[in-house]
Amino acid sequence: MGGSNGIGAAMTRKFVAEGAYVYVVDIDEEGGVKVCQELDRNASFVKCEVAIETHVKGVVDRAMEERGRLDIMMNNVGMLHTDGNSIAQVFVETWERVIAVNITRAMLGMKHATRLMIPRNSSSILFNYSVLGLMKTDNASHGHMASKNALLGFDEEWCNRVGKGRNMCECCVILWDCDKDD
Repeated sequence: MGGSNGIGAAMTRKFVAEGAYVYVVDIDEEGGVKVCQELDRNASFVKCEVAIETHVKGVVDRAMEERGRLDIMMNNVGMLHTDGNSIAQVFVETWERVIAVNITRAMLGMKHATRLMIPRNSSSILFNYSVLGLMKTDNASHGHMASKNALLGFDEEWCNRVGKGRNMCECCVILWDCDKDD
């Protein structure tokens, strides 16, 4: 999820180069279709609001219906908010949206991928964990840092309860040079 541009598009290209068929899942239809056209028949775009469970379930079900299995769920969705550097400036609506996208989407992706992956004992769930969550910085929002740290704990809990000896679930810190176009 989150494959229409930036890190997500780069990961999509890499997965396809390694032989995977990729569902580019994003709310950005124009970007997602462009990435899929570049990759010919090895990728399909699916428009999805990742904080809505029926959307996420539909994507996972589509992959199973069309491809017969789901090998990797790469959760690459995240958002910052721009309400200011002071917690006193944060709007509750903005906070709730960041939490919905950054944490709830992880739970939804994990929930629906898990039901297909556990019987196979050979699948992976990956999360792009923001490096900003590891740092004390003025460059990240309160909601982003809180949600990314919660994601790390959620990942660890899933691995202990569900993934032990079965599927692999990992948070990945991807370092990205924002000055590059590819």
